[in-house]
Amino acid sequence: MRVPYRYLEAWSKWRVTRDSNNLQVKRSREKARQRAKEAEAVKTSHQRELKQLQQSVVELTASGRRVEAVLATTQQHLRLALRACFAPSALTPQDRLTIQSLLRGMGDSTYLPQA
Repeated sequence: MRVPYRYLEAWSKWRVTRDSNNLQVKRSREKARQRAKEAEAVKTSHQRELKQLQQSVVELTASGRRVEAVLATTQQHLRLALRACFAPSALTPQDRLTIQSLLRGMGDSTYLPQA
């Protein structure tokens, strides 16, 4: 049985079209996989950067708290020094001990009472 020429020609054209389409679909899927891979890499990179930034926030917050504590202590010491200068009679025995401790910490014994 002979197959008509037109049928073979139509089938051949259809086969070329299908093969071309299959290649296009394959390339499209490969590109989609590549884009997904790249998007995942970007996501991973951003997640890593986010973790680093969050760690920096934690460290800076802790550092800020330490600075605030030092500032509060310095303010207390300054108020104590002002009282010592302008109202020495208002100093409590604890205030005097604190002042002596601060002077010792500075390495200055000029104003410490002699034992």
